[in-house]
Amino acid sequence: PAPAGRAPAEPGAAGPAGPEEPPGGTPPVVPVQRGDDEVEAGGEGETPAAAGQRPAPARGGRSAIGLTERELQVLLGMAEGKSNAEIGRELFVSEDTVKTHARRLFRKLGARDRAHAVAAGFRAGLVT
Repeated sequence: PAPAGRAPAEPGAAGPAGPEEPPGGTPPVVPVQRGDDEVEAGGEGETPAAAGQRPAPARGGRSAIGLTERELQVLLGMAEGKSNAEIGRELFVSEDTVKTHARRLFRKLGARDRAHAVAAGFRAGLVT
C-alpha cells in the first residue's frame, strides 16, 4: 500500500526513496562501490602480495590501479617523508582518515608498509 497522500507507484519504479522492495520483502542487494571494506573487515580476500604474487604492473597511471585522488595525495605525502599527521593537516582531514586512505592504497598496491607502497608507486609511475 502507498503512503497516505501518494499514488501507488508501478512495480519496480524508483521513487524518492529508491526502488520498491520486491514482493518477498527483502530489499535488493546494492554492490559496494566505494571503500571496499568487506575485504578488510572479513579478512577473507588476499592481496596479490599475500598470495605470493606480484600485482600487475600499472602502466596506465592511478586509474589503472584504481587509486582515488585522495589516495594518490596520501601516497605522494608518504613519498615526501611526511607523517600521517602532517599529511592530514595538508589535506584538511584527520589523521585517522589518512590512515584509512593509506590502508586502502596499501591493499590496492599490494604493499606491506609505507616504504613498499612508495616503491610500488614509483614503479607504477605514480611517484617521481
